[in-house]
This record gives sequence, structure tokens and C-alpha cells, in this order.
Amino acid sequence: MRYRIERRDGAPTGSAWWNVGGTAFHEIAEEILTRGVPLADWRAGGRESKAYPNREDRSWWLDNGPEMVAKYVLAQEGRTSEILRLVDGSTLALELGFMWRPAAAGLPPVKGFIDQALIFPDADTILIRDLKAGSQMPVDTLQLKLYRLALEDCFGVKARKWWGDYWHGRKGAATRGLDLTDRARVEEEVTYRLDTMNRAELAGLYLPNPGTNCSACGVREHCPAVSDKQHATWRRPVDAPSVSE
Repeated sequence: MRYRIERRDGAPTGSAWWNVGGTAFHEIAEEILTRGVPLADWRAGGRESKAYPNREDRSWWLDNGPEMVAKYVLAQEGRTSEILRLVDGSTLALELGFMWRPAAAGLPPVKGFIDQALIFPDADTILIRDLKAGSQMPVDTLQLKLYRLALEDCFGVKARKWWGDYWHGRKGAATRGLDLTDRARVEEEVTYRLDTMNRAELAGLYLPNPGTNCSACGVREHCPAVSDKQHATWRRPVDAPSVSE
């Protein structure tokens, strides 16, 4: 439903501080890894507890954003992995854009951006990491699985072991690692889910999935599932069968 409202209907996307703060956190993390930051300059903890009547607004991010960065910087101390360099030797796998084409016939290409790909000292293990600054971690790992396929197919990256995780900016820690080594299993799931989404899109089926994530959706005021505004009224496709039919 969000795809239909935002991409097909062209509804304006509302601005949100979680988007501004999250983007800033990503950019600072990239700066830290490429330019380096003296660890002695950062100290996490000790911030005075405050109340935020408007929840996570500008004030909240200005107070809590630096804390997330401090935790991220301090977590780099003693890190044994390095940012993966692609086969050209100069491109780092940071905010790496790609256009991946599934092998299955009829599926459109998928565009994405990989936050980080790390390589370990054995030079045979790669970890794909996606940074998250929100209050909740994703329960869906499709994103990491897609990135694993894109790194190999679009950039020629080879490894004996593949892993993926999410970095929880608020906790300053990574989620449990996901084993992505079995390419056949990963590709089977990714292809199946992309095919399902593609079939639904071609048929004009856009189902709402109301839940906690709706509060952070930029087009929620236009969604008939969560908004009672008049302009959010669902428009029945002309070729869709009625209940009586």
C-alpha cells in the first residue's frame, strides 16, 4: 500500500525527524570509517535524562544523536575487520549503490544501497552490515540477503563465508549474525519473494499491513488503513471485481 500511495499515486511524503537523524547517523558513520576519529574524543554515557513531550523531535535527536555516534565510535576500538575494497582496489563498500538483475526470467532489476561490507583478517569472511537508528530492529532479513547476492553478481566479490547483521545505533551493538553462506538457499528465497511482489504489482494488488511501523511512514496520512482523512479514501480499481461478483 505504501508503494502504491507513494510511487503510483504520487502522494507527497511527509518529513520526519527520524529520517533526518537516521541520515545524519549514516553519513557520520561513513566519515568515521573513511577518515578516522580519535577514540579519546568520544565518551558515551553520562547524558542527563530529559522528557520530550513531542517525542523524537528535533530536540530529541540533537540530544540523543551524539550519543549514538559516541557508541558507534567506541565500538570500533579493537575491531579486527576492515571495510571491503572492491576488485578495482579503490572503491570501498560503503553506501554502495547497485542495480541487481535476478536470474529468473521476467523479474525486473532491483536497485539498492549497501551501508557496509566488512572483510575479516582471514580474507575469506565477509559481513554485510546495515545501520539502523530507529527504536525497533527489522524482523525481515530480505534486505541483507539481497545485498549478499548483489555484492557477488554486480561487483564480483567472492568469499567462502558470508554473514549479515543490523547495527542498532541506540544500543551501540549489532544484532545476532545471519549466516548467508548458502547462496542457493538465499537466492531461492529472494527470487520467490521478488516474484510474489512483482505478480501483485502487475495485478494491481496493494495490501496494507497496519502495525507499529505505520507511525514512521511518510505517507500515513494518505493511507486508508490508518487515516480517516477524506483524501485517504481508497479508490477501487475499475477492473477489480466487486464483492457480489
